[in-house]
Amino acid sequence: MDCSLPGSSVCGIFQARVLEWGAIAFMQKIVEWESGEPTKYFDTKFKDRSTLDSQSGTLHIRKVEKEDSSTYLLRVLKDNGHEEE
Repeated sequence: MDCSLPGSSVCGIFQARVLEWGAIAFMQKIVEWESGEPTKYFDTKFKDRSTLDSQSGTLHIRKVEKEDSSTYLLRVLKDNGHEEE
């Protein structure tokens, strides 16, 4: 599963200070990246099956199961303090 940003552009990712991916159906934060800090993978069912590409904002989930079906949300906090989802 490739949870890339819609469209071909990754506008805003390069100005990001924080990236957070979460699964709405499970009310879980999957991963968080903050500029200058190590990527933090939360203790969820995705922990050993997910990787974040901090350059593009793409979340990769391996060994996808039917039970993984959900809406996945990327939250971007930019350097200027503005937040996008």
